[in-house]
Amino acid sequence: MPGLSGRTRPRRAATLGVALVAVCSAALSACASDEADAEADTGTWWQRLDPCALLTEDQVAQALGLDRETGQDTGQDTGRDVVAEPDDADPRRPKCTWSTDRESLEVMLWRPPSEAVLTEGKSTVPVGEHTGYVQGGQDSRCFLQVDADGFWLLLDLDATAEAAAPDFCGTHAAAVAALVVDSAHASG
Repeated sequence: MPGLSGRTRPRRAATLGVALVAVCSAALSACASDEADAEADTGTWWQRLDPCALLTEDQVAQALGLDRETGQDTGQDTGRDVVAEPDDADPRRPKCTWSTDRESLEVMLWRPPSEAVLTEGKSTVPVGEHTGYVQGGQDSRCFLQVDADGFWLLLDLDATAEAAAPDFCGTHAAAVAALVVDSAHASG
C-alpha cells in the first residue's frame, strides 16, 4: 500500500493547489469589486472623465459666440481657429480650455475643500436641475461654479462681444454649463 499512498499524495496536493488558487482568485475579485464600489461611494468617477470630450466642436463654437459652420466671429469676417487644450497637471481636477486668439472657455471638474467659499453671498442661476453660483462676470464674460451632484463644475467663459447679454451668466453661460454637467453625468 505504500505505493498507493505515494500516488494519492500528489493528487491531493494538486487538488489542494487548485482549490487554493480558486479561493485566492475569488478574494482578489472581491477586493477589486470593493475598490470599484469604494470609488463610486466616494464620488471620484468624474475624475476619469476627459473634459475636452464633454462638448462638441459646435457647442464650443456656439458658446464662444462664433459661427458654428465657419468658426468665424459672428460679427466679423476674420476666422479664428478654436484650439482645445487639456490640462493634466492635477488629475484630481480634470480641466480643458478651448480658445481662440480672443475668446476662451475653461471647464474644470473638481470638489472644493469648502463649498461655503463658493456659495455664500453669491448670486445664483439655474443650471438645468443644478444651481450655479456666479463668481463674477459682465457682458460676455462669466465665471460660474456649479454644484453638479457629486462634483463641482468651474466654468470660465469669455465670449465674443456679439454674444453679450444683460444676464449673460444666467442665460448663455448657464446653458453651456448645463450641457457640460449633463454630458459628464451621461459619461460617468
